[in-house]
Amino acid sequence: MKKTILILAILLVMVGCQNQAKKAPDVITTSFITYDLTKHIAPDLDIELLVKPGQNLHGYEPTAQDMMMIEDAKIFIYTNPYMEPWVESLVTNNKNIIDASQNIHYLESDHTHDQDDEHDQDDEHDHDDEHDHDDEHDHDHGTYDPHVWTSMKNVKIMVDTITDALIETYPNSQDLYQENANELLLTLDSLDQGYRKAFEQSDIETLVFLGHFGLNYLMHDYGFHYLALFESMSHESEPTIGQLQTIMDTIDQLNLEYVFVEELSELKIVDTIETETGVKTLELNSLHNVSKEQFENGITFIDIQKQNIENLKIGLKQ
Repeated sequence: MKKTILILAILLVMVGCQNQAKKAPDVITTSFITYDLTKHIAPDLDIELLVKPGQNLHGYEPTAQDMMMIEDAKIFIYTNPYMEPWVESLVTNNKNIIDASQNIHYLESDHTHDQDDEHDQDDEHDHDDEHDHDDEHDHDHGTYDPHVWTSMKNVKIMVDTITDALIETYPNSQDLYQENANELLLTLDSLDQGYRKAFEQSDIETLVFLGHFGLNYLMHDYGFHYLALFESMSHESEPTIGQLQTIMDTIDQLNLEYVFVEELSELKIVDTIETETGVKTLELNSLHNVSKEQFENGITFIDIQKQNIENLKIGLKQ
């Protein structure tokens, strides 16, 4: 017994030494969007993604190991306080905590599709590079839609915020990071025009979405109407009879050939709707996350947006 305890003690010491010897990542990011933007701007840095490919971004809570990485990283970049409310209660000595969505105007998530309701995060939050976690915050995380990155205009703001944080921490790389950021901003302008053209040339007035809708900001940018099976913040996995009937009636009334589905979806009801209506499905990716296979193949935020635009060109035609 004593021999067994001794062996375990030695193993624990060895594991501890290995953990100490392992270099902490330069940057910790919470979501794929913050990870991919940061990687594009600063390809020379070691960047870690907390929410692993295939995991659900909603409801994620950090592990003890995650907390240790955040503590040791030079920069911690999170999406926004409405997507990751746990950040505000984070106890860490790391003062370089960056809200990537600061300065973005939020849409209310009140399930009314009111595209005029906006919330300026600056009205209530003072997010500096040194984020004071001792301050008391009064966020209602169910009030505002956290999916700000579905707007190319918002992503441009995120790029500026991330770039500023990187340059402040790594000033010797300012030229590289700014050049990469400028290139990314031009690409986002091109994507914005691609989306605008796809919606302007649409043959239909309503986009039907079979899933949890996380694309309010995209629709808001171009003033396009949509009908979704579930609202973005809904935890429902099966629609009510009324929801299902509304969707199927709309498909029939508009004589739709295509409807759209969310990424990584496993909703069985989609197959039923396809069978009953004869409609075809196309993915419209709100980029909550990517699959493990996509991540390993090096898919990027830009790749996903380009595919979205191509799918819209097909799905919005009659």
